[in-house]
Amino acid sequence: MTRKFCIIPILIILLAILSACGPRSYVNRFNIKTSYKEWVKEIGLFSHKNIKVKNYEEDGNEITVSLEYDNGLVGYEELCDIVNKHNKFVENNSDYFKPDTSIFIINEYASEQNISNFGNFTSDDSFALELGRDSNAKIQCMTIDLNDATCEKDKDDNIALDIPVISLGYKGMEAPHAEMYEFLSEFKNAEQIILYYCDTDNNLLVFDKNETCKYIKNILPNVEIYTEVLDDQQNEYHLERLD
Repeated sequence: MTRKFCIIPILIILLAILSACGPRSYVNRFNIKTSYKEWVKEIGLFSHKNIKVKNYEEDGNEITVSLEYDNGLVGYEELCDIVNKHNKFVENNSDYFKPDTSIFIINEYASEQNISNFGNFTSDDSFALELGRDSNAKIQCMTIDLNDATCEKDKDDNIALDIPVISLGYKGMEAPHAEMYEFLSEFKNAEQIILYYCDTDNNLLVFDKNETCKYIKNILPNVEIYTEVLDDQQNEYHLERLD
């Protein structure tokens, strides 16, 4: 009996190793569990050659879709197409989603890094109130990790994202230089930029704000530029206008 129960943990470990080494399973049109079949079809969630759905989850009034793209810029263009089709769908079907439904489209690399994500604003989003933005189901904000993004930072005339708010995250000893912002030309309808820059100790970075504003304004002259600041008394982040 003792030998039998000693073998069982070993078998469990072996099965875990084999499972980890096996092929990754993705969500597909046959196994997805969704309450929004029309939306899934119209945005082409499973109709793009270079897009894989890593995860799809509905939790109350929250929808989270994690996507992985192949073939570099070609795949990234397809991801952007899904976002644009979502916004078009919401324009044509304004009552499709319940009020205050949160929608997140997450761009993950195969390594599971969250490089960028797209989201809408709901009525309880403090930044939306500070920016004067309405809450609805349209994707209104894209957040980009400037440290790890690759194709997302490549300037491409074939990409045009109709998103009004761009949030840029960065960690380093000094703020990004001018060439880092060239990809912003893809956001021709951008209205507001939010900067969240930290040093290597995760403290808010002290940088030349006028110079950074100049870099951004050279590409998007009419955009408003904000940075996140910490309110020590309330222990909350708020936005400060820079330009």
